Amino acid sequence: MGDQSNSQELIIRKEGPVWRVILNRPEKKNAINDNMFAGLKRLAEEITENPDLCRVVVFSGAGDVFCSGGDLKTLMGGGYGGDVSAIRNEFRGLQHTLDQVEAMPVPTIAAIHGYALGAGLQLALACDFRIAAEDAKLGLPDVKNGFIPGIGATTRLPRLIGLARAKELLLMGTNIDANKALDFGLVNATVPLEDVEAVVEEWCSRLIRRAPMALAAGKHLLNTWADLEETADVQMKLLASEDAKEGVTAFFERRAPNFRGK
Repeated sequence: MGDQSNSQELIIRKEGPVWRVILNRPEKKNAINDNMFAGLKRLAEEITENPDLCRVVVFSGAGDVFCSGGDLKTLMGGGYGGDVSAIRNEFRGLQHTLDQVEAMPVPTIAAIHGYALGAGLQLALACDFRIAAEDAKLGLPDVKNGFIPGIGATTRLPRLIGLARAKELLLMGTNIDANKALDFGLVNATVPLEDVEAVVEEWCSRLIRRAPMALAAGKHLLNTWADLEETADVQMKLLASEDAKEGVTAFFERRAPNFRGK
C-alpha cells in the first residue's frame, strides 16, 4: 500500500509514484470543510516544492459519493450574511487553494462517483482529468442558496465546456448525469461504477510512462493559455534535457524510454 498520511477527514495514500487523496467524511457525504481545504493546500505546496515525490495524484471520495459540496455549517465560520471583508478574505483563501491544486506540476485525476456538487465539482475542475462513474451526478446548485460557485467555476467551467453550457449549469443550478457531462466535455470518460478504479489505474500507468518535465510543461502552458513565444522558450529547455535525449534514443533503439525528470 505504501505510506499513508491521515488527517482523518483527508486521507493521503502514497502508493509509490501515485498519491491518492481521499475525501473522508462519508457521514457528511464528504462535504469539504476548512480543515480539508487546509490539507489540500499543504498537499499542493508539498508537491509543488518537491515534484519528484510522485508522478500522478488521484482525488476520490469515501463512501457512496465523491463530494456533495462545501460544508455550509463550517466554511467561513458560518459567516454568511456577516462581515463582508472577512468573508471575502476567506473565499480568496479557498480560491488560492484550488489554484495551487490546479498548478501542481504533476497530472491530477478526479475519480467521480455518486455526487460531485458545488465545491466538490470545483475541486474536480481544478484537476487535469475527470473520470466519472455512470451513476455520477454533477452540478453547481449554489444559486439555489443565494450565492454563486465562487472558488473557480466561473473561470474554469467556461474554458472547459464553453460559455453557453457553463451558464446552463451555473444559472439553472440543476444537476446533470454522467452521460450529459461527457457530452458537454465536463468529464473525460464515463465507465460503470465497478470499473472506475481499473480505468483510473490504467490512466495512471500511461501517465507514469511519460516524461515528467514534459508533462509539467505542457500542463502549465495549457493552464495559463501561454503564447507561442513562451511555448518556444519552454520547448528549447525541454529539448536540452536529458529526458529528451533519452526519449529520442529510445525511439531509435525501439525500446521504452527511462525518463528521470532531468
